[in-house]
Amino acid sequence: MTKSTWHRGGDWWSLGVLLVVALAIRLWLFRGFFGSDDVVYATRGLEVLAGLWTPFEYNGALRYGMNLPIAAAVGLLGRSEGALAAWGLACSLGEIALVYTYSVRVWGTRVAIFAGLVLATIPQHIDSATNIAADAPFSALLTLAMVLLHFHVRTGKILMLVGAGLSLGFAGWIKPEAALVFSMPFAVMALTFVRDRRQVLWIVLGGAAATSLSLALFAWAFGDPFYYAHVLARQLQGGSGNTISWQSHDANYYFRLLFLDGRVLWLAPMLALPGAWLAVKAQDPAQRRTGYFTVLWGCLLLLFFSFFVYSLSPLRFIPKQSNYAIIFAAPISVLAGVALARLKVGVAIALAALLGMGGLLLAALDGYGHNLHAASHRDTIRFAQGSKAAVVFASGQTLSLNHVFGLLGKDNAVNLLSLKDMAKMVVVPPSLRDGRQIVAAYHPAWPEARGNVKRLFQGDRAHCMGLIAEAVAEPSATDTLATAIVSWGRALLPSWADRQVRFTDKLFSPEPVRFYSVNIDCLAQPQTQSAHLSN
Repeated sequence: MTKSTWHRGGDWWSLGVLLVVALAIRLWLFRGFFGSDDVVYATRGLEVLAGLWTPFEYNGALRYGMNLPIAAAVGLLGRSEGALAAWGLACSLGEIALVYTYSVRVWGTRVAIFAGLVLATIPQHIDSATNIAADAPFSALLTLAMVLLHFHVRTGKILMLVGAGLSLGFAGWIKPEAALVFSMPFAVMALTFVRDRRQVLWIVLGGAAATSLSLALFAWAFGDPFYYAHVLARQLQGGSGNTISWQSHDANYYFRLLFLDGRVLWLAPMLALPGAWLAVKAQDPAQRRTGYFTVLWGCLLLLFFSFFVYSLSPLRFIPKQSNYAIIFAAPISVLAGVALARLKVGVAIALAALLGMGGLLLAALDGYGHNLHAASHRDTIRFAQGSKAAVVFASGQTLSLNHVFGLLGKDNAVNLLSLKDMAKMVVVPPSLRDGRQIVAAYHPAWPEARGNVKRLFQGDRAHCMGLIAEAVAEPSATDTLATAIVSWGRALLPSWADRQVRFTDKLFSPEPVRFYSVNIDCLAQPQTQSAHLSN
C-alpha cells in the first residue's frame, strides 16, 4: 500500500467526487417525514424559530442538538422538508469526510476511497441522512470525537483533545443517555492512547464546556438547568421509559445485527473482520498503531453498547435499537477499506460494486417501507381535508404531522382527533352530538394498533365500525424497480434462502389505511347495549 499525503491535490479531488456521489445517492433516496420523532424535532425547531420555548414532558422534544440546527436551516433555506432534513444530510456527508481524512492520513488514498465508498453505501447511513432523525448528527459527532483523539495521538496537539471533548459534549445535546454510555469506551481509548494521561483533562474540559452550555440553555428557557433529567426521571417513573416493541435488551442483539442480519450494514462488518487482521499486522508502525486504534474503537463500542447494565432489578442490559447501529459504521468502514485495498484491483472493484449495489437496494427497500408508513398519515390528512363535515379520529403521529404541515405553511386538516381519545370514550361528548359523521382511520403499523385501539377494530366493538374507504401509497419508480429486482431474485433462491428475505413480503402487498364510519352511540355503550344499537 502506498501512503499518500493529504496535501496532494488528488486527495482533495477524490474526496470531492466521493461526497458528490454520496450526496447524489441521498438526494435520490430522500424520504422526508416518517411520522415519529422526526415530527417532534421539526415541530420544536419551527417553534424555536418562532421564539417559542415550550416546556415538554417528552425527552425527545428536548434534544436541542437537533432542534436548534433545524431552526437555523429553516431560517436559512426556507420552510420545506428539505430544509428540515439538511442538518442530518450535512452530518452524514461530514462523517464520510471524516472517515476519508482519518484513512488517507495513514493508509493512503486507496484505502480512504474504499472506506468512504463503503460508508456512503451502508443502508443505515443512507437512511439516517434522508429523513429528519437524530442518528446521523449523533453518529457524526461521536466519530469526530474519535478522529480528533487519534489526531492528537499522532500530533500531540492539545487542541485536538479539547475538540474531542466538545464533540462528545455536543453529542449529549442530541442523545444525553447514549452519549454518557459512549463516554466510557471513549475514556478507555483516551487513557490507552494518550501518552501523558494528565492531558485527558483537556477532554474533560471540552466536554464540560459543551455540557455547561446545555445546562445554561435549559436554565434560561425553563428556569431549571436539569430540566431534561427531571423530565426523563418522570418518564421512567410513569412507565413511558419501559422497553417498547422495537427495543431489545438481548446482549447479542448488535452481534446478530452486524453479522447475521445484513439489512442495516449489509456486508461491511464481514469485510471488516479480515480488514482488522490486516490493520493490526501491518508492517508500517504508523499503520499498525492506527489499526489497533480502529479495532479497539469498534470493539469497545460493541462491548459497552451490548453489555452496559441498564437495570439491576430486574437485571437488564442497555436497550438496543437497529438505528443505533450507525455508531459502528465508521470503524467498520475503515477496516473494510483496508481489506479492499489489499485485494487485486479487479477483485476489489467487484466486491466494492457488490457492497454498493446491495447497499443501495436495501436502502431503497427500507425507503419504500418508510414511504408506505408516511403515506398512511398523509392519506389520512388528505381524507380529512376532503371530508370537512366529518370528525376524523387518527393516529397521534398523523395529528403531529398535520401540525407540522401547518407550521410549514401547507394546507392541513382542522377536523382530526386522536384515536386514543376515541378508545377511552365512555360518554359521547356534546361536541360530537351535532350530527356530523364520525370517521376512524386505522393502520396496523401505527403505534395505536395495540391495546384498546386495536380492540376497537378487531374486538367486541368492531360491529360499531363500517368500512367506507381505504388508501395505499403508489410506489415510485425507484420502489417499483427495487421490488422487481427482489421479486426476480427471490424466484431463483432455494426455500431456505428465501426465508431470509421474507421481510420484503409486506412491500409486495402493502396494508392500506382504512377509514371506518363510526356509530358513536354504539361505541360509548356497554358491550351488550352496543350490540343492540348496531343492529
